[in-house]
Amino acid sequence: MSNTSDFIIENGILTQYVGAGGDVVIPDGVTQIGAKVFYGNNKITSITVCDGVEHIGESAFGHCRKVEAISLPNTVKTVEKGAFYYCDRLDELQIPENARIGKAMDIVKNCFNLVKLVLPNSMEGPVSLIGCNLIGILACPGIKLDDVSEKLQTAALYGFIYYRDRFTNEDIRESYLAQVMKKEKMMRQMILRYDDAALLQLLVDQGKITAKNIDAEYLEPAVKANAVQCIQYLLNWKNANVKPEDVMAVMQKELNAKPKDPYNAADLKKIWTTEKAEDGTLVLASYKGKELEIKTPPRIGKNQVSKLGTFLFSMYMAGGTENVPKEKPVSRRFELSRIRSIRVAEGVKEIGRYTFLGCTSLEELYLPATVSSIGRNAFQSDGYHGYDCTKVTIYAPAGSYAETYAKENNIPFVAE
Repeated sequence: MSNTSDFIIENGILTQYVGAGGDVVIPDGVTQIGAKVFYGNNKITSITVCDGVEHIGESAFGHCRKVEAISLPNTVKTVEKGAFYYCDRLDELQIPENARIGKAMDIVKNCFNLVKLVLPNSMEGPVSLIGCNLIGILACPGIKLDDVSEKLQTAALYGFIYYRDRFTNEDIRESYLAQVMKKEKMMRQMILRYDDAALLQLLVDQGKITAKNIDAEYLEPAVKANAVQCIQYLLNWKNANVKPEDVMAVMQKELNAKPKDPYNAADLKKIWTTEKAEDGTLVLASYKGKELEIKTPPRIGKNQVSKLGTFLFSMYMAGGTENVPKEKPVSRRFELSRIRSIRVAEGVKEIGRYTFLGCTSLEELYLPATVSSIGRNAFQSDGYHGYDCTKVTIYAPAGSYAETYAKENNIPFVAE
């Protein structure tokens, strides 16, 4: 936590920071942050800008490469070029609604790990973010969807869903809504992630929720995601719109169904692609599911799984070169970046290279005692790319290879 002696302030203008870094809180009374005040400071981990600041100068926070969070007040009116340039670890940035910023690409250029960016209403298109490859949420309420670059359009649709109240221009709102309605699955993911029952009404109005699909496609996933508001809304809708005899028919069908092998090959091949190892065991080569908490299978059919393959959960895939691997599609990178927990099954011996790179939300990785090898750059980039897996804690048996690896690579470790 900073104190007032860490700042040099002249007539309300912050001109220099002389503190030790860490979590910086800009003191009350500051109305402007001068150009390059924090530029290149790699000791700062977070910045809270005080209420009352109206102007952020050019490159004010540029090259603060250890900053993970920046909080801006609603009083900010202008943000100059390069304000957040090369903030490598910054994953979220919300610009106040009424601020003027010129071109978005000029303030967040090369923010490699940026997952959420909310732009002000005053921001006009076109929008193309240099060096960001934004894979999460991009809310730009003053810009038509056609003016958003193609690789950012999925993120822009997510931004509309989550921040739709900011889209007050009728034409712009309709341009997003038309596309969102074509992507019902994407909407369901967002609804459950943010427990947004209000969006369910939008789907009801569009005829997307019916007596036939409410259980399998909405209610059961809502229960699994513990989306309390959505569960209540769906139960109320079901009670009002689904006949008791329809419910009984579904229950009877479930009772008559035969229990399945949880590691049935036909089912698991819809989620995982595999390769054969030299010893006949399986290597998990790619993950096609959308779960945020994952358990890898110990076997698929009768075949034991022995390895998590290169790039398995990564934003990259095979097909590029060692230094410039090929990226997965934007929407897929976003889905993988949201994974929170992975539990690796007993019997897995090896973790491949770059396996978790890009899993920027991964917090829990459970590894069995059988793991005896973890490949190069499994969590971190090679220095050329961003998207490091920086939030993870490894959980594994005490004395295991995983514990040794975690300590050698400065990854938090908890013995199970």
